[in-house]
Formats: sequence, structure tokens, C-alpha cells
Amino acid sequence: MNQYFKVIRYEEALQLLTESLPPRRTVCLPLTACTGRRLSHAVISPESLPAFNRSSVDGYALKAADTYGASESLPAVLDFQGEILMGEGTALKLGPGQCAWVPTGGALPEECDAIVMVEYTERIDETTVLIYRPVSPGENIMFTGEDALAGKVLFEAGHTIRTVDIGILAALGLSELMVEAPYRVGVISSGDELVAIDQKPEIGQVRDINLYTITAELQDLGATVTPYPRIPDQYDALNRVLHQACAENDLVFLSGGSSVGVKDMSLEVMLGLPDARLLFHGLAVKPGKPTLAVEAMGCL
Repeated sequence: MNQYFKVIRYEEALQLLTESLPPRRTVCLPLTACTGRRLSHAVISPESLPAFNRSSVDGYALKAADTYGASESLPAVLDFQGEILMGEGTALKLGPGQCAWVPTGGALPEECDAIVMVEYTERIDETTVLIYRPVSPGENIMFTGEDALAGKVLFEAGHTIRTVDIGILAALGLSELMVEAPYRVGVISSGDELVAIDQKPEIGQVRDINLYTITAELQDLGATVTPYPRIPDQYDALNRVLHQACAENDLVFLSGGSSVGVKDMSLEVMLGLPDARLLFHGLAVKPGKPTLAVEAMGCL
């Protein structure tokens, strides 16, 4: 106990805890279960996305140069060559002064380098389309590989999967991912004064709220939490449950018994665990000064 009150700053304690965290286990999960999970390996794009040049608007595919100078008073006049159907490729090849109808997401004909939105056009007969505004090369086109290039890193290891990431992963055909498993965390409350929350406390007793607040906080962080039965201030009982919790979890939170009272035996029990190493005992925060951390049995 001679290391008690060797108080350290919160930042130093956090660094010690971070360095002592056990390695994460890796699991393979379906894509629908990966939101909020951290990737254990980098994700390499298996293909390019889009896989072909496609239109981002409903309109007419054409050569941008054919629209230069077009205006409402002096529209460009182009020859209509046909319609590209949604979900199909096309062998259509546009020449100078020619255009073809293409829907949003549709594949583009060869020699097309821009799309003019339908709002700026007028189909006046079966063979003629008027263009009322100019477009630049590449305008309204999504080019092959614009979202993802085959063989390139899409997400680095450690990236937390967001809901916005799920769409592109699904578009690439990735139905499952290798992600970090959540930490398994045991939570133990100790103290003769504790009673269940559905029990009326007597004088000198309090309801065990720490078990619930710590569990809720850990679950909010994504951990898999196992609450253990309340332990009285008895060395053997605490030693037995703590051994069990350390064997079953990656991390164990023990609430109570960390000060210097006659019945404060948490440190003694922790240091009795196999391969125990005291990280710190005493934290420069209030309340919480008696906080301690021990690494033992491959568990923190």
C-alpha cells in the first residue's frame, strides 16, 4: 500500500491505461452489423466504382464543343441519334453535331464528353434537339473509378465504419468485413453498505447505482458488458469473483474498496492476481482520488 497517494494527473493515467489495453480480437461480421465498428484490416476496393462512365442527370449526351455559344436566343441544333436505356450498355458512337438521350445513371455512348440537363433542351421533332446553354467537358458525368479505384485502399485499418460508408461498401459487393470485436468488460460492485436498487436502504446503506451507471457508460461505448453479483467487504469473496471476471473478460471495472480504510482491500486482492502489475494508485481528480489500475492475467 506504500504507493497509495502517489497521485498522478489524469492525462498520465490515460496514457498508462491506453498502453496497457489488451489487443483487440478480430471478428468477421455481415455488413449490416458493422456500423460503429473499427476495421481490423484495411479495405481494398475490389473494383472501380462507378464501373463505367455514366450520367449524373437526365439529359442529352453530346460533345461539349457542340454547345459552345448556345443560348436561349441562339440555341445549338443537334441531330438526335437515339435513346440509351437504363441498366443497359450501348454501342452508340456520337459524331460532331450529334446527341443521344441518357437517363440519370445511364451508360454513356462513345465520344461523349458532357451531358446537358433536359431542363436546358427542347426536342422539336424525331431528329432534332435544341440546346439552350453550353456545357464544359466532363460536366454532369461520373467517370469510371470516381468513387473508388480497383486495388486502392478505400478505408485504412482502424477506421470506424459510419452509416455513410455502408452504401459504397455495398456498391462494391462487400457483404462482410473484418472488424475489431468489442471489448468484453466485467463490472463488479463491492461494499457492505450496498443493496439492490429495488430494495429500501436501511440507515447506513445505499442502493448500488455504480453497477448500472458504469454498465450503461460502457455499453454506450460499444463494449460487451457482464455485470457480476455485488460483493461484501470480504477478501475471499472478492478474490473469487475477481479471478472469475479477469478470466472471462478483457477489462474489469471494480467499484469500491480502493481507499485506505480497514475494509478497503481492492488493491491487495488485485495485486494477488497472477502477473499483477500496479499501473497507478491515486488520481488527481475530485471525486475519484483513490482510483487505481492494475494489469494482471492478461486483463486490465
